[in-house]
Amino acid sequence: MLWFHLRAYDTLNVDYLGHNDDMKEVYEASGFEYHIALSRMTRFCNDGTDGELEYGEYAKNEDAEEIRDILEQSMDIMADQVPGVSEIKDYIVEKKVIVIRDEENGSIISCILWTRLGKGMEWKYWALNPAYKGTMHSINLLDDFLRVNGGVKRSTLFVRDRNPASAIYQKIGFRYDGLKDYVYCFRRERA
Repeated sequence: MLWFHLRAYDTLNVDYLGHNDDMKEVYEASGFEYHIALSRMTRFCNDGTDGELEYGEYAKNEDAEEIRDILEQSMDIMADQVPGVSEIKDYIVEKKVIVIRDEENGSIISCILWTRLGKGMEWKYWALNPAYKGTMHSINLLDDFLRVNGGVKRSTLFVRDRNPASAIYQKIGFRYDGLKDYVYCFRRERA
């Protein structure tokens, strides 16, 4: 499967799923440069029911820009395919974004976005506002995320190699399944 992303800064991203980087020579011969490979992790859970939020809350439409800013500061924009404000609003409408806020100023401390179809779920983004680095808020939000998706039978996520969060994912039952998302970039020279 191929995904194309054209950005205003004249970069075209292509990523494809596979167990080996079989397309490497094709993309490099076409002028693309290897950027990164993300590994898929999968979690199976046979018993459970969806629960209620305890620490966080569902995001509101007016949170979309702040969430995008946090994602852009925390993620690799090319590899992680950071969504735009309108896409984030779609997640919000579907109640697939939870946040924890700073009680003093209302700022978003941490957010999680996901997609869900029936009993299957893909965990898309988990980010901490850099201003709150070193706090436990993201872990509390993770507890909420697992609680509201308690009835999910199969969950997946993609993670960069040597990502410190991988240890957390493994602790809650995610395992590498061998599938990778290979990301290549083509940068057009500006005139």
